[in-house]
Amino acid sequence: MNKQNNTISVNVLNKTFAVNCPAGQAAELQQCSKQLNEELRKISKQNNTAEYDYIVTVAALNLIHAATNNSQVTQQINDLEQRLAQTLTQTEQMEFIEH
Repeated sequence: MNKQNNTISVNVLNKTFAVNCPAGQAAELQQCSKQLNEELRKISKQNNTAEYDYIVTVAALNLIHAATNNSQVTQQINDLEQRLAQTLTQTEQMEFIEH
């Protein structure tokens, strides 16, 4: 299994990093780095004296928390879709029995 990786450059808080990226996912990785950079700048503005490690840690925690919440919402939607499908199936079965 040979997956092609590309190296792309991302800029985070005025530092450039070379990052390996699976082929075809460069745009997604660039978007992630943009989101990270926005979060880092927001935290940096709120706390001018914070050290780089602190800013990066808080940004990572904020983004992971947001992703976890999105994951939980997605799971809730999936659960509701399943219950709706079950209800529709039960309704169809009841209609079939009545006819």
